[in-house]
Amino acid sequence: MLQELHITDFVVTDQLQLRFGPGLNLLTGETGSGKSIIVDALALLFGARARAEVIRPGKHSARILGIFSSTGSPKLQALLDEAGLELDQNELIIGREVLENGKSRAPVNERPVTATLLRKLAPFLGDIHGQHEQQHLF
Repeated sequence: MLQELHITDFVVTDQLQLRFGPGLNLLTGETGSGKSIIVDALALLFGARARAEVIRPGKHSARILGIFSSTGSPKLQALLDEAGLELDQNELIIGREVLENGKSRAPVNERPVTATLLRKLAPFLGDIHGQHEQQHLF
């Protein structure tokens, strides 16, 4: 479960810190209120392709940090073991820094990992569903 999200120099955001409580958390607001910035930041933590365009104008990098509590899943634990990662007090601290050249760095509990590993971890950490996504079922 996502506990905290920290966003720095991402798109138009200088700094943002969000804390999430147990249970269902919803992002709502009018058009232009910044919901998609939060969703796009989460997508980067889940292994989405990094692009230099997400860096706030005038800055050299954008940084995202997510603190997730462990789900206790044996499959997640096996994936962490295979990657040589350990939980820190039942938490995964996942970061992503996007650099000016479009490349990125991704630490998990302070150990560098690949975007591929982030994509493998993503199903255990959260799901991103967009507006009208249910219409694809039709």
